[in-house]
Amino acid sequence: MHIKKLIWNGHPEKFLGIAELYCKIWEEPPWNEDFWTVEKVMEDMQKELRKPNAVLLSAARDEIVVGFTWGYETTIVDLHKISEISVSRWRDIIGNKRSSYIDELAVAKSSRGQGIGHKLTERLIASLSNAGVDYITLRTDTMAKSARSVYQQAGFLELDLIDTKYPNRTYWLKTLV
Repeated sequence: MHIKKLIWNGHPEKFLGIAELYCKIWEEPPWNEDFWTVEKVMEDMQKELRKPNAVLLSAARDEIVVGFTWGYETTIVDLHKISEISVSRWRDIIGNKRSSYIDELAVAKSSRGQGIGHKLTERLIASLSNAGVDYITLRTDTMAKSARSVYQQAGFLELDLIDTKYPNRTYWLKTLV
C-alpha cells in the first residue's frame, strides 16, 4: 500500500477511484448518504481542493484506491457555514489563530483494520501543520467508532459542540501550537 498526495490539475481521471470509493463509503451506516454520485463528488472535490492549503491524500494497493483523506485551511466563518454553530462560539475556541478542517477520511471496507486511516490522518496532520496552522478541526458521527478511535489516537479532543444539521455528529480539535 502506498500513500500519495494528489493535486487537482485538470485531469479528473486521477480522482475517479476516490469518487467511486466515496460513494460506497457514505452509503454505509452511520452516514446513510445514498445521494452521492461520482459526478457530485468530483464537483465537490474540485471545489474543496481549490481552498487555501488544500491537501488530498490517496492510499492505493495495486493501483486500486483503498482510502483517502483531505483537508484545507478554514476560518471561523467557514466553520460556522459547515456547522451552523455561531461565529462567536468558534472564535471562543480558535480565536484569531489559523485553522484547518479535515473534511473527509475513508477506508474501503475490505481494507479496514490495517492502520490505513491512521496513516492517512497522520500524513494529513503533518501536511496541514507544515502550512503553519495552529488548530485542526473535523466532525464525525458518534457511531463512527473506527474514525473516532483514529482521531483520539492522533491527539484530537472531542468538543462540546454538536452539528445543528446532523445531531449525531460532533466536532473535534487538535492543537498544534
